[in-house]
Amino acid sequence: MKPKVHFRFYNQPCSQHPLLNVFSGMILAVLLFATSAFASNGTAQYFDVNGTAAGIGAHLVLACDLVVAVEEAAFIEVFVRRGILPDGAGAYLLPRLIGMQRAKELVLLGERLSAADAYSMGMVNRVVPAVDLDATVGELAARLAQGPTIALGLAKQLLNRSLDVDRASAFFEESMAQELVTRTADATEGIASFVERRPAAFRGQ
Repeated sequence: MKPKVHFRFYNQPCSQHPLLNVFSGMILAVLLFATSAFASNGTAQYFDVNGTAAGIGAHLVLACDLVVAVEEAAFIEVFVRRGILPDGAGAYLLPRLIGMQRAKELVLLGERLSAADAYSMGMVNRVVPAVDLDATVGELAARLAQGPTIALGLAKQLLNRSLDVDRASAFFEESMAQELVTRTADATEGIASFVERRPAAFRGQ
């Protein structure tokens, strides 16, 4: 789960963690494989939403692991307004994230969803004043970058796959992941720090 994915929108470079900046009207030609890649790989993906995420822009948000939105942000399943269907894996992601009935409401009505309502539905993790956006996202990114990134990546993949596999398969995959993670240097460090009663110093190994 090492932070190695960089994106650029309107020449706004991201920092050393995979942080996406979404501004109103700045979602360009983003394809379905991008949404799939965000949801399935072992790297932590972040969105900060400082405007309106509409259509596939909203679905990129849904595919990310942590989403921080400013109070003025909004989300729109705009497709019905144009006589087309949701793309970018929206029909797959929405019901898994917020439930079928609410997903149908958003898709069939195409109404603007405020950041506060998106938070209450579970679409975003935090809603903050615009002046606190960079600091909030920076803090979250730093915490994860300093964590046991191999364990975090495996945990993300187990959580994502739990929605699509049966219980026996989920338990088997968890046992395999546990076998892998216990052999890492970070697991050894985590146990040592517990015994020695000190903060752990993970290295992503």
